[in-house]
Amino acid sequence: DGVASATLIAENAVAAAFGPAEVGYTGRFAVARGAERFDVAVTKDWYDVRYVLAARALTEVDPAIGYVNLSGMAEPTRLEWSQALSALIGSGVRRLIVDLRENGGGRLTVAADVGSALAPDGAAGQVLVALGFNSRHRHANYEIRLGPNPHGQPFEQVVWITSGLSCSAAEMLINGLSPLRPSAIIGEPTCGKPVGFTPSTFGAKVLSAVSFAGANRDGIADFYSGLTPTCRISSDLYVAYGDPADPKLAEAIHRLQTGHCSAAAEPPPAAAAVEAKALARWPWQDEPGLARETGLR
Repeated sequence: DGVASATLIAENAVAAAFGPAEVGYTGRFAVARGAERFDVAVTKDWYDVRYVLAARALTEVDPAIGYVNLSGMAEPTRLEWSQALSALIGSGVRRLIVDLRENGGGRLTVAADVGSALAPDGAAGQVLVALGFNSRHRHANYEIRLGPNPHGQPFEQVVWITSGLSCSAAEMLINGLSPLRPSAIIGEPTCGKPVGFTPSTFGAKVLSAVSFAGANRDGIADFYSGLTPTCRISSDLYVAYGDPADPKLAEAIHRLQTGHCSAAAEPPPAAAAVEAKALARWPWQDEPGLARETGLR
């Protein structure tokens, strides 16, 4: 509406600039893209969020490999995930690439449903994640376990694709299945959030404070620096999900076919570089524990 974005940011007025949360409200924006300047009008409406963004059998390779991009662990994930796997299994796929590169997490019970379809035979009843509260709330500790595989037929191999946006329940899914089914991780280190919260309501406000840590069956819970990729690929091409031209997907396919990382995979960074990156990410490095992780003092 004629106000520069820099001005909106300086005046803390970005949210207000997008107008009220009303169906039918139209905002007008002038956009500069290189030398081109054009106007767009955006009208607010309700829309359905999808959690399986792509699912296909990669028939470019033989035998075909299944690919599913899963963007979150919300209630609708259960049905979308089940339908996608049913179609892939029905097509004869027995190896699977699960793309969690933009999966910020969600409900751990949903992650358990996802994991139940990926676990090997005999895994039903095994712990996916054990939630541990502090010493004053040990009574709240509990375990989320895998259920029976709803599809019956387990996959022979599973490979994960991750990035720094793979977080929370997505990480706990990978970590939880690792003692039961070691699987290669392709891409970049995950965000590093082995903790979660049980929201508390106070009147009209909801407090979502970190309240538990999540460990796998073997007690592994300390991945604050993220889960380390087996084959590190940082480059991204903005192609459709499931396109083998995507460097991370190409690496995942190579890993399934050969059992090794390709020449395109980056060497692991030196320990000093990892620490420097961690300190750059968290400016509160002089603070201990959660203060360092969250910036809260």
